[in-house]
Parts: sequence; structure tokens; C-alpha cells
Amino acid sequence: MKLYEQSPESVVSFFQKKYYERRKAELEKQIIDLEDKLHYYSFDNEIEAYHRRSMKLFKGKLVDSYGAGGSRKVFGPDALWKEEGFRSFIQEYPVILSTTHSLRYCAAKDYLFDYVLIDEASQVDIVTGALALSVAKNAVIVGDLKQLPNVVDGGTRRIAADIYQSYELGEAYDYGKHSLLSSFNALYQDIPKTLLKEHYRCHPRIIEFCNQKFYDNELIVLTEGGGDEEDVAEAGSGAGVVAAKGKPLILYKTVKGNHARGRFNQRQIDVVFQEIIPNERINLAKKSVGVVTPFRLQADKLQEVIGEQRIEADTVHKYQGRERDIIILTTVANAVGQNDFVDDPNLVNVAVSRAVDQLIVVAAEGSENWKGTNLGDLVRYIKYNNFEVMESEIRSVFDLLYKGYSERLLEVMKGRRKVSRF
Repeated sequence: MKLYEQSPESVVSFFQKKYYERRKAELEKQIIDLEDKLHYYSFDNEIEAYHRRSMKLFKGKLVDSYGAGGSRKVFGPDALWKEEGFRSFIQEYPVILSTTHSLRYCAAKDYLFDYVLIDEASQVDIVTGALALSVAKNAVIVGDLKQLPNVVDGGTRRIAADIYQSYELGEAYDYGKHSLLSSFNALYQDIPKTLLKEHYRCHPRIIEFCNQKFYDNELIVLTEGGGDEEDVAEAGSGAGVVAAKGKPLILYKTVKGNHARGRFNQRQIDVVFQEIIPNERINLAKKSVGVVTPFRLQADKLQEVIGEQRIEADTVHKYQGRERDIIILTTVANAVGQNDFVDDPNLVNVAVSRAVDQLIVVAAEGSENWKGTNLGDLVRYIKYNNFEVMESEIRSVFDLLYKGYSERLLEVMKGRRKVSRF
């Protein structure tokens, strides 16, 4: 009972310490048990056997459906629209690829597909999604609520709001607020849901940021990270001879100054083409490179500089569903605060996860101090993991006019007898 003669704080600390010691021992035992179990399990052999069995099943189904040998029926251009011809066509070709807007016109009148699978449903608006659903017996909605929704322009949003309010519809049917995916999520709480946990695209260290920040560590990353070795290419016509794999994440910080002009930042464009492309020795003949940015104006200015180079610049919204070996993210902003457009969590998630091998972030000086923001967390993630942080050397004499240099200029002026009023 002497324990209870101690202060309450000491007792609580004692029990916490004992709890964590016991819990740690339990977890260490679980790890040892799992390692013993996995030691005798041949993953490569099992995967190979799985592939063989899958291919046998697939080929068997093909034989059952189409028979062994014989010629395939040839269909004319009107097969999709004539009921009799379409039913014969759909038996021969049971999968139709279409946009949600056009699916009704890819089948005979009043035909219902057994299943309609709507991919990238966070980018599908409610109306065109409903068009696809109108020809479905069953629907599978595939998408990610943590990625970007469809964009609704101001005029359409106002028209939709008037219709929505006049018919007193439920909140889940608000066209301006919901994509097809979020509408289903709000409307049906008890439909079957499956999280597609396996991730096959990004370098593990790149997707780990998204996994920790946006997915509660639920993703199972099945890619393998390479080392820092260099991939030497054959010498060509003087263009980049070496394509450096380098570190998976790199940060380039512009020098002090308010370089952004609204939705455009020329200094960051200069950093991309005068420093990143040559310094990182990116082989444009062997590596696909994309430059992404939150703003259309910045993307257009980037594309003007790119010209005929094998690089594509576009907004993050346009890059959703796509990927590149190397992604360069130009953030544009001089400073970022919570709830800013450039710091939207869905936008940052999409921008980061477009990169397969390497993500290069261009941000303003002091970006690590953007507290409570997603971009600030990304910058700190890069620094915390000891990835490369490069201080840009691109300067202008006019940078001295920015407020960030005030203290330095005033210090210089102290020793001057005559100081211009300017």
C-alpha cells in the first residue's frame, strides 16, 4: 500500500510506465512470431502459382465463351443502335468503355447493363453520373474522397443552386457541393464499401507522406524504393547524358522576396528551367517529367517556356488520374495559410501522388514555417527525412526592394553619412 502514499502524479506516471513496458513486450513477441511464420513462406513461388492459376481460369472462361477456333462475327457501324444487332454485339463484346455522359448512346434504346463501373467518381458530377446510372442494373462507384472533386464554374453553380432550393432536395443532391462519389457517400450510409489499400505507383518515401497525412496509415505500399545510384544513359546529341535517380524528394527554396504576382510566379519558373532541370541532370529522353501547379495562369506560363521540350505543365486538377516519373510541384504562393486554395488537402494529396520516382517541390523561403498547413507539413517532411534541400541561387538586384531585406539594408545604411531619401 506504500504506493498510495505517493503523489497522484507519481502514481499515474508509474502505471503509464508499466503499461508501456508490458505493451512493448507484447508487440515485440508478436513481431517475433510473425517473422518466424514469414521465414518459411515463399512469396515469389506463391505469387507465380497464383498467376498461373489465374491465367488458366481466364483462358478457360474465354474458351467457354467463344469456343475453340472458328471466325468472329463482324459488326457494322449501326450495331450499337439497332436492338437486335446490339444484343448480338454485347454477347461478343461484353465490356463497353464510355464516358458517363455518352453511355446511354452506346447501347440500344432501353437496354440495361448488368453492371456499370464508374471510375474516378470524385471527378464525376451528379447529373452525368445519373445518366450512366440510368442504364445500370447494378453500379460500382470507384473513387477517392481525399482527391479532387469535379470543378463547377460559378454560373453553373448559381443555376444549380436555384434548382436545388426550388425543389427542396436533400443535401446529398446539391450539385454545387457534391461529386457523384460524395453524393453516394452522403446518401447511403450502409452500402458495401471497400478501401483499395494496395498502392503500386509511387516511391515508398513519396507516398508515405500521403499515407501519414491523409490516409491514417491505412495504405499498403507495394512499391520498392531504389537507392541513390545514378542511371547512366548513352551519350546523345549533347542533351542530358546522366539521368540521376537521386533522392525521392527534393525541396528548392527561392531566395527571400514576394516573387508571386497573384497566380503567377516567374521566379519559380526560372528555378525549374535554370536550376532543377540542369542541376538534377534529368534525362528528358528517358524520364517522363511533369510540372504541376495549383493555378492555370502558372501552367500556361510554364508551357510557353517549355516549347518543344519533352515536359508537360498543367494544373493539379488536370493531372488527377495521371502520373509521371518525375513531378515538379511549383507552389507559386509567397506564403500559405490554413484554408488557402493552394493548401487544399485534396489538391496537395493529388499533386504529391502523381510522382512515380521523384517529387521536386519549389516553394518560397520560410515555407517550413507555414504552421498548420499541408504544404508546410510537406516541406517539414522533406527536411525531417534528410532529403535534399536546395537554396536557389537565382537572384535579382530588385530583390533588395522586398521587405525581407529591410533589416540588412538598414544595417548597411547605419555607416553611411548621406542616405538617399529613397
